Amino acid sequence: MKFASSFLAVGLFLASLATTSPIIEGDGEIALGVRTSEPINTAEADLDLTKRAGSFWCPKTDNGAYGVYKETEFSYSRVDRAMQEGASVLERNGPGWRPKSRDYPHVFNNYERIFSGCTGTLYEYPLMKDKTWRKGGGDNVKQIPDRVVFSVSWDSHNRVIEKLCGVMRHGPGRDFIECTYY
Repeated sequence: MKFASSFLAVGLFLASLATTSPIIEGDGEIALGVRTSEPINTAEADLDLTKRAGSFWCPKTDNGAYGVYKETEFSYSRVDRAMQEGASVLERNGPGWRPKSRDYPHVFNNYERIFSGCTGTLYEYPLMKDKTWRKGGGDNVKQIPDRVVFSVSWDSHNRVIEKLCGVMRHGPGRDFIECTYY
């Protein structure tokens, strides 16, 4: 009898595995499980990614006519989304596009030598705490002090290859200051 109940338990376990489908997790791992209709809380997902990948912290700055900007922390995923949007704009316009100073992304000359470890052409793109900035989206870019900076190269198919350099903030005057990564 004990053998039959053990055999039944093993059979039920194997049957449950046969009826499950693979689920691709957010990090690309495949797990066996049962799909549910539970919504994913993206705010919590960002928080988890922040714990894994670090954050950028920008200090409070007084920018005179543009006001005082409070200290701000950005998750790595928020910074990455802004960089990806900037790279998409470049890719849509092609390698021959020469953005003007009021276009974003535009070339960042790095006069302050903030990102000395980044090589190639550097671009800056507005960085917002709660959404991704887009031209024509209603947000005045002059009131957004923070920028993601990334280097760009192009592959043989005219696709952008971007590399994150860091985050910076408009400091007093026209200078930029680097935001701390931790």
